[in-house]
Amino acid sequence: MVYGSNYGYKTDFSSIDFFQWKPEILGLVPVIVFNFLGIEVVYALDKDMERPFINFPISILISALLICITYIIATMGILSTLDRNEISLVS
Repeated sequence: MVYGSNYGYKTDFSSIDFFQWKPEILGLVPVIVFNFLGIEVVYALDKDMERPFINFPISILISALLICITYIIATMGILSTLDRNEISLVS
């Protein structure tokens, strides 16, 4: 993002259709499933948590929000330095 503000953005963010469906997105499904592996291990820690029925969902929501923000910032950084036509969804 700093590079884009100093040298100009390579991608015009006003014309990007973020919700455009492409079949290559299906290649990302195994990555998403892999990211959720191991979440059942956290349930073993419920004996050590105070009010696990309240704190566990809150911690999952906070984690999901931080992950989304991180991915959005990284994507905007990549799009600011590279032209949109130079980027592939899968590779």
